[in-house]
Amino acid sequence: MISVKVKSIMDIADIFGCHEQVISLPEGSRLSSLLDVLEKKYGQPFSAIRDKIYMRKEENNSRKINLFLNGRNIIFLDGLETQLNDGDEVFFLSPVGGG
Repeated sequence: MISVKVKSIMDIADIFGCHEQVISLPEGSRLSSLLDVLEKKYGQPFSAIRDKIYMRKEENNSRKINLFLNGRNIIFLDGLETQLNDGDEVFFLSPVGGG
């Protein structure tokens, strides 16, 4: 098993009920596996978040949620197929607006 730290802010932290949590996953898990676990744990509210994750550089990302693995946006890695390792940190960043 590996442990992955999941961090979030704003509306995503509201869904999770915390800003930081540790999720245990089997060795060899990918980001998509982590999202599956979170979806089972938090249900439909997380499903709506999952649908908004920004995964391709070609997409318009103005209203998308950025997902970072150890400080790197997943669009520069292997997207949701990026393999996770023990001690990794995943951060959900909601779109922020205002001025």
